[in-house]
Amino acid sequence: MHKAVLDAFGIPEDLDPRLVKITWLGRTVIAVEQHRGILGFEPEEIRLASEQGDVVIRGKGMQMSELTETRAYLEGEFDGIFFGE
Repeated sequence: MHKAVLDAFGIPEDLDPRLVKITWLGRTVIAVEQHRGILGFEPEEIRLASEQGDVVIRGKGMQMSELTETRAYLEGEFDGIFFGE
């Protein structure tokens, strides 16, 4: 239903506030927008909640350089991003 409303108004899917947006900058910075909270935090794995399920980020020496209610900036050496694990 929600997608039909976005389509009817010509709003692109990437502007849907329910969808998590992940931007990977180089190998050392990841920005996660529209997350719903931290589920777990370890130097090798960070787990965030989203409307689409868990977002799992794996790497080495990871840390959060910024955290707000809906946005997280992560730094470290990233190996991958996984969904719904």
